[in-house]
Amino acid sequence: MLRSTDGSVLVRFIDGWWDGHVTPPPLGRVLRWMLRVTPFMTLMVIAGWMLDLQAAAQTAPRRWKYPWEVLGIAAAAFALLFLPALMIVLVIANLVIIRRPDAWPRLTDIVLSTMGDAWLYRSDELDDDVLSRLRAQLNDVRDSSDHVVLVGHSQGAEIGRRLALDGGIDACIWVGGALIPLAVARTMRRSRSLPYVLWCYVLISPLLFSLLVASLLQTLGGFIWTLLDSFLSVVSGAVKPTAGLEPMRQAPWDLTGSFLAHLPLLLGFATFSLLSALLLRKLARWPSDLTQSPDCPVIMVKSLADPVCFGHLDTAAAVRYVPIRAGRAVWREHVAYFEKPETGSALWEPLLGPEDAPPPYEPRFGVMTKIVATVAAAGLIAAAYALGSAVLNAFGW
Repeated sequence: MLRSTDGSVLVRFIDGWWDGHVTPPPLGRVLRWMLRVTPFMTLMVIAGWMLDLQAAAQTAPRRWKYPWEVLGIAAAAFALLFLPALMIVLVIANLVIIRRPDAWPRLTDIVLSTMGDAWLYRSDELDDDVLSRLRAQLNDVRDSSDHVVLVGHSQGAEIGRRLALDGGIDACIWVGGALIPLAVARTMRRSRSLPYVLWCYVLISPLLFSLLVASLLQTLGGFIWTLLDSFLSVVSGAVKPTAGLEPMRQAPWDLTGSFLAHLPLLLGFATFSLLSALLLRKLARWPSDLTQSPDCPVIMVKSLADPVCFGHLDTAAAVRYVPIRAGRAVWREHVAYFEKPETGSALWEPLLGPEDAPPPYEPRFGVMTKIVATVAAAGLIAAAYALGSAVLNAFGW
């Protein structure tokens, strides 16, 4: 907050802590809620990351044109194949907690410190008590200041966005804002039948995807092997050239026949995915304010290794990236924004103006990250192939 006094500028920082005004939920309630929201939240976060990667890749300096979307493909394949396992783990955890509430104290701390806050955000207490308290505090600040800048980290960014919709704000800065995950949390609360559709999608889509990958790779592999075997036969002179070329002439027709044989599976997967998307869209009851943006400049501070902030709903907002921490420190990426000078530059930007602020950081990934992403994507596709091949062989296809 800024206020001019005799040519000088006074900057006041006012904390708007909110979690002390709500009652922490019990572990069992949060775990049951996670069964409802985890599939949708995971899929939405990964979709947001793929959009972020695509946008960042347009401006990032790259000596070699490595497709950053490979990282998103690896994450999407991982979610598709391992979401069923995660849901089974959640079911087991719920069953254990019902019988022994104090069985896993460490798990209790982790779940309540991460998903517990998200559960509190979509509760009646936040709408009825917390937002009204913060609005009153914000009104007092407006009355005593010339300029007001809202800064929110993580969940505070989404709360700040809703407060800023009332107007009277000069700028907003969302640091690692949990806008997409919390939008999902609110939507799931309003969409009672949506979790059942999501569970069906999570349980069925990995199998269909694996069958599709296996059938297509088997067909393509047979085609390539036929061409390679015929070529080697001609080169080695083991057969007459005309005899060696005959399989090569026939190979495209065989490929077409194999593809047509698997066309029902391809159409089935596409139809299932399309119908699921349409049904999810119809059943999802998104809060109306999600499409609204504050009537002021908005800066979003992001890390491409922080899943909490993946994606955004405000296309007019300016995005400022921060460097990714190296090694094992990347696990603390979401809570390390204020340890980076790039975050400080973004905080000063509304005060200095874009022309006087330091140039924004341009994101990049190291060679090892690219190698790991490529290997992971290939490995997950191989896992899908193995699963699909086993099912196809079991049914004699």
